[in-house]
Amino acid sequence: MLTTYRNLPLVGWISVLLLSLSASGSLAEPADESAPFVMALASEPSESITMTWYVKVISEAFRRLDIDLRLEVYPPSRASRLLDNGVVDGEGLRPVGYEDRHPAAVRVDELMFTVIFAAAVTRSDIELQSLNDLKDKNYRVEYVRGTEPLDEMLSAVVNQGHLSPISEAGHGLRKLAAGRSEVFIDFPGRIEALAAAPDMKSAGIRVIILPEQVNIYPYLHARHAELAPRLARVLRDIREEGLFEDYMALAHKELAGD
Repeated sequence: MLTTYRNLPLVGWISVLLLSLSASGSLAEPADESAPFVMALASEPSESITMTWYVKVISEAFRRLDIDLRLEVYPPSRASRLLDNGVVDGEGLRPVGYEDRHPAAVRVDELMFTVIFAAAVTRSDIELQSLNDLKDKNYRVEYVRGTEPLDEMLSAVVNQGHLSPISEAGHGLRKLAAGRSEVFIDFPGRIEALAAAPDMKSAGIRVIILPEQVNIYPYLHARHAELAPRLARVLRDIREEGLFEDYMALAHKELAGD
């Protein structure tokens, strides 16, 4: 099983797409079963307990299916474009309903987990009970571009002109610490990990856990639709064997440096 993690620059993924088109004449050609299955991840496993855990789960699933797997890291919005255009074979973790906005995506019907969001703030007067509390406020709000469905959820509550997507979570926290934004919305674990970095500890970042919840699933490109129910069954077996919990414990140990 071949596993790689890399951030492909914009020029690189365009080149991959053009090469794919010229070689096959169409992005809808049947899958080449001799090639590794390329699954896109939206964050580096080394920076996320959840993604480290997922890599272990999905790698075991593909091992049982006897399919070579290659994992590649891209910013969320770029991963979506690559799946839309068939350059990658799947995406690791996306919210329920992702297929409604990306018709080429096929959901693997085994729930991975339910995700929650958090708000990072530095101002003591900002208190949020939910995303709805952003309504009718003029807070400058940022989030990581391509984090679905967070983009739609925030667009529904943040005043026009006050919502900005950014490319990286670390950039968002640095802007917050510098007073260039007032609220940064992201996953709690990622915010807490970045806020604990030595250069951020004095920033006075406060993390507010929000109640909104979204179910998360793996997704495959439509050319792999027949694989989706097989992968779901294998993931269900792995869960029932208790390996989800075992892999999460290992992920915690690895990222803690134990």
